[in-house]
Amino acid sequence: LMLYHAWSKDRKINKSATATTTTTNSETNTNSATDDNSINRASRKHKNNNLTRKFVWQGIWYVTSFQIAWFPWYVWQWIRITDKGEMPARQYESVSLLYILSITHPSQGFLNSLVYFRPSYLKYRHRDE
Repeated sequence: LMLYHAWSKDRKINKSATATTTTTNSETNTNSATDDNSINRASRKHKNNNLTRKFVWQGIWYVTSFQIAWFPWYVWQWIRITDKGEMPARQYESVSLLYILSITHPSQGFLNSLVYFRPSYLKYRHRDE
């Protein structure tokens, strides 16, 4: 929801920048100035769209890392809640699920650090290509 809000705000900004540039272009009489403005406008729009796309993917990576870390806990709690008292306490405490929980919970910090440093890594990787 937050990512959609940011994307829609960016679209509104792009529309207002386009309208401002269009009125500026209609006031100029030379073709070279119009061509320069349209090239600059297209460049800015492409850059803004690229930044928005990067922002959205960064948010998706954060949500994914959170879900990887917490999904087993949600499964474990769902099993405990839907039990209705029919099973003994030890029966729904699966050893494999507890092992998965003990691995994924501490890994949340590691996954968040991967997401945090990913843009810097991609920038340096792109620069070295």
